[in-house]
Amino acid sequence: MEGDYDWTEFHPVCADKLLECKNNRISLSNWAHSINNEISKCRFTDDPENKPITDIDPFTFMNLFNRQMNWKNRRRVAGKVATFLGVDIPAPCCFEGCPHRARAKIYFADLSNPKSTICDDKPASTVGDSSMLLDSSNPKSTIDALWDIFEKAIEFTKYRDHDTSDQNVFIESINKVIGYRYSSMQSIAMVFYWVRPYNFLPLDVKTKKFLKQYVKIPNEIKGKEYLELIEQTKKMIQNKEIKKDENTRSEEIANSFPELVAMSYTKLTN
Repeated sequence: MEGDYDWTEFHPVCADKLLECKNNRISLSNWAHSINNEISKCRFTDDPENKPITDIDPFTFMNLFNRQMNWKNRRRVAGKVATFLGVDIPAPCCFEGCPHRARAKIYFADLSNPKSTICDDKPASTVGDSSMLLDSSNPKSTIDALWDIFEKAIEFTKYRDHDTSDQNVFIESINKVIGYRYSSMQSIAMVFYWVRPYNFLPLDVKTKKFLKQYVKIPNEIKGKEYLELIEQTKKMIQNKEIKKDENTRSEEIANSFPELVAMSYTKLTN
């Protein structure tokens, strides 16, 4: 089973290397634009001329090898990313328990249109607070905010226990990012999970549907609710309460978030 989850070692290392590029985003943007053109007909922007981008956020970059494609192509792209970032472990052979984003959802911030910000499929009226909105006249503020929350998520996982102030700062940062039009907790949580799969939960449809057998999931999830859901689920995993099929005597128990996610996909596709 260990080989099935080799991505859980690779993705965090990629994320750490990517974070080192936070202040060197021109070369990062150039490479990402070039490799995206090579591997996909999907563009990073709505620009019909597909001009090179001049900035990029880490969520969009991680999506390069986590979008909808078969495992062979996903591994190939992950290998190119590893070479560029200087990751010294092999690209994963298997992506069990590693959900992808839809092929059309390439970018998290519109990298060309100054009137656009974080892109996803949820209207502003369903999440967030108007006081939290990012500056729609300045796309760089959106990209900077995404780098900030990416770094905070990685930092947050370094310590086992967090005091209230640490949690509140992280929660406020999450709410700031999901508070803008066309963003959602679901899209941000997916990347959190990719970069730290043993610390964060994805909120994709299948994982949530599976989890609803065990915990109550609120209709609206923001930072506070997300962290509470993670803690609830961790306790259930520690207590060996999450099974592939609770209605049978199945011995298959989820021992980690990746195993839980893999279980949810297996159960709901069989």
